[in-house]
Amino acid sequence: MKRACLLVSCSGFALWAGCFSAPHTFLPVETGGSSGSASAGSGGSGGVVGGSGGSAGVDAGGSNGGGQLPVCDVETPEPCARVERILAGGFTCAVLDDQTVRCFGENDSGQLGDASLPSASFGRGTVSGVSASAQFSLGQKHACAIDGGRLKCWGRNRVGQLGTGNLSFSPTPVFNLLQGPVSRVSTLYGATCAVEAGGVWCWGHGLTGQSVSLLDGGIRVVVPLPVQGIDDVVDVGVGLEHACAVKEDSSVWCWGLGADGRLGNDASDSSQTPVRVGSTLSTPVHQLSVGSSHTCVLAGDPAVIECWGSRIPVWDTPTDTPTALKVQPSGKVVDLQSGYEFACVLLQDGRVQCWGSSRNGRLGTGGPETEVPTSVVGISDAVQLAVGTGHACALRESGEVLCWGGGFFGQLGEAGGPDAVTPITITWQ
Repeated sequence: MKRACLLVSCSGFALWAGCFSAPHTFLPVETGGSSGSASAGSGGSGGVVGGSGGSAGVDAGGSNGGGQLPVCDVETPEPCARVERILAGGFTCAVLDDQTVRCFGENDSGQLGDASLPSASFGRGTVSGVSASAQFSLGQKHACAIDGGRLKCWGRNRVGQLGTGNLSFSPTPVFNLLQGPVSRVSTLYGATCAVEAGGVWCWGHGLTGQSVSLLDGGIRVVVPLPVQGIDDVVDVGVGLEHACAVKEDSSVWCWGLGADGRLGNDASDSSQTPVRVGSTLSTPVHQLSVGSSHTCVLAGDPAVIECWGSRIPVWDTPTDTPTALKVQPSGKVVDLQSGYEFACVLLQDGRVQCWGSSRNGRLGTGGPETEVPTSVVGISDAVQLAVGTGHACALRESGEVLCWGGGFFGQLGEAGGPDAVTPITITWQ
């Protein structure tokens, strides 16, 4: 595929197709290329939830329409569709065994992926046009999925976070301009990055070292741009104003805003190009997890958690080099995920432990903020963890979904719902 792109300059930064002071659309000229798709394979770590592979694509639009089975929960008898995977961002989704992907929460930007739903403060819907086996990454008000090697995104697009060449919101998944195959995708707020053939491409608000607002600030980049100076990448994670990537040799590289040591290179300088994280980083790196202004990895042998950036939750003592948690989780970590000012782990024995800010109850412990990974109340048989921006969920062996944290945007299944300082059972109807 060939693209004809406009080169512009904003505040000293040269970018393609971005940099507007008011909503604007720039459409690249495309020739050739294919828009076909197929089901995605397995994979995913950190902010990316991996697919189980092998499922056929679905195109089931509508909210509880088309003869869909209800979702199994404590109030719904069989026949019903069981939750196989749980997903979290600024809203909540689940992949079900009937091969549908269903979401609930705020829908002011089309982030629930269902064109039949109105723009509203709360809704429940079914994502159309994406396979249940895809890899998903949910942001605050948009989402992306790797489906058969191609990337599809939907929802908010005020700063180009869908990577479609324009600033139009989309209530259903649309193809990103990357031709693929794409192996990883990550998003949190207004920026999105993906790995294609060992290189990293990013779009949305520019990760140029500028401080931005949570959603719509910063330079607008409406087409995927290659991150210069890095290759052989196997994973990528995106924060609010920085991003990090893991290379095949287990080195970690970060770029963007350097304040509070976000880049982990023994400095606080910002960088538009990736810089290598400091030599104190343990290897090999097993998992990368990028939060709002911090980054954590599961690394070393035996594996430990090391973090840098704004320390959670002691914000006045950031660290600019990888530093092991003073107290490690009390079991073998099988998954590590970060959100806004907090992080959680899933342990091999089924417990979930979280640490960081306790704002809105996002730790699920019922207690105050802490630097010590602390067990979420009442969970001992979790098989999967999903951490959003301000809430988190766990899938139990029984198929029951428990969530905790902020509920104002409907993330816990109720419009304008209260926060939950300890886990509550999600009902889907």
